[in-house]
Amino acid sequence: MEGDALPQKVFDRHSTLKGCQIINYRTDEAMKWLLLVGISAQQQRVVGAMQLYSVDRNVSQPIEGHAAAFVPFTVEGNKLPSNIFAFSVRNQTGGKLHIIEVGAPAEGNSNFTKKTVDVFFPAEAPNDFPVAMQASKEHGLLYMITKYGYIHLYDIETGTCIYMNRISGDTIFVTAPHEASNGIVGVNRKGQVLSVSIDEDNIVGYITNQLKNPELA
Repeated sequence: MEGDALPQKVFDRHSTLKGCQIINYRTDEAMKWLLLVGISAQQQRVVGAMQLYSVDRNVSQPIEGHAAAFVPFTVEGNKLPSNIFAFSVRNQTGGKLHIIEVGAPAEGNSNFTKKTVDVFFPAEAPNDFPVAMQASKEHGLLYMITKYGYIHLYDIETGTCIYMNRISGDTIFVTAPHEASNGIVGVNRKGQVLSVSIDEDNIVGYITNQLKNPELA
């Protein structure tokens, strides 16, 4: 939106989002892929519904999910970045994180191999679910925040969970990338501003010694 420009309709909301509370709207850097995210209460749980829209194809795809992010990511051996779309869901069968490439690979690029991994939710949080996701293209990481204040860090290329901890006892209702630290900031219902970022001096040692994953490190 610039100056006095009026909003322009791009697509119709998909029928799967009928009755949903819209909680997020995301785009990739080129604004060729658009995502609408909604939630609704069904059978005593919060169900997530997404609509992924391709501008070039003028086609929508409904997806079950709660939180998502787009990020350019360069696979080892490729000269150009892949357009990565990551989304997470918690349904009746458990939690999942999906990491895929959207659109055709750039000329000369190998395809990004889709990753699907389990997302752990502790027993004391049976109703927890993802509420936000941000990506760090500098570090190749995904930051996922849950309603109960847990943060999960995932490696984009492998889908490996690098870290998980509770950072807030209150719901974090908004997040944004923090460019200065290549991390994220969030605000919880108490008004506390929380910042999470990677300790670049210690991350390799942590992955090697704590996660026992020298290949990833």
